[in-house]
Amino acid sequence: MEEHEKALSLLVHKLRDYPMAQEYCEEYSKGKGRVYRQNLYQTLLRVYLQPQDRSDQKILITPALSLLNAHGAQFDAAQVLELLPHDWPVTTVKAFLLRSIRGSMDTHRTGKIEYNLSRGENLRVREQYISLQGDPIVITDNTRCPVCNLPFSDAAFVRYPNGVITHLKCGRNKTICPVTGTWFGKV
Repeated sequence: MEEHEKALSLLVHKLRDYPMAQEYCEEYSKGKGRVYRQNLYQTLLRVYLQPQDRSDQKILITPALSLLNAHGAQFDAAQVLELLPHDWPVTTVKAFLLRSIRGSMDTHRTGKIEYNLSRGENLRVREQYISLQGDPIVITDNTRCPVCNLPFSDAAFVRYPNGVITHLKCGRNKTICPVTGTWFGKV
C-alpha cells in the first residue's frame, strides 16, 4: 500500500526488529529504480533518527550507523547530513562519508571517461565523413555506370568508398560494391 513509513516505524519502534526493517527495505526496493530505493532507505534512516519517544534516541544510534555502513550506496549524502543530529561528531559517520565521496568521485570520473570516449568516436566519424566528402565527383555526358553501362541522366547516384559511382537503382546494396564486390561493413 506504499505506507512504508508506518511499516518501518512499527518494525523499529514497536517490534524493535532492526534487521527486519533493513530486510523490508531490501525486499520492497527490488526491481525498483535508484530514486525509489533511496527514498525507502532514507525513510528508514529518518525513523531511526527521529524517534517518537526521545528515550529511544540513544538506542537507535547503533542501527542507524549500521544502516549507513551497510547500505551507504543507497543514500544521498547531502540528505543524510541534513537528517543527522547536530550534536553528532563527524567521526561517527566518517566511514559512510568516505564511501559516499569515493562513490561520487567514481561516478563523476566514469561519466567523464564515457563523455570523452563518445567525443573521440564522434571526432573519428566526423573525420571519416569529411574524408569521404573531400574528393570531388565529376560526372560528364560521357560518364557511364559501370554496372549497366548507361549514361547518368539525373543527379541521383551512389558513390562507394572505393570511388565507384553507379546509378541509384544499380547500387542496391550499400555495403557491397556491385563492381568489385568489396564489402564496406556497416554504413
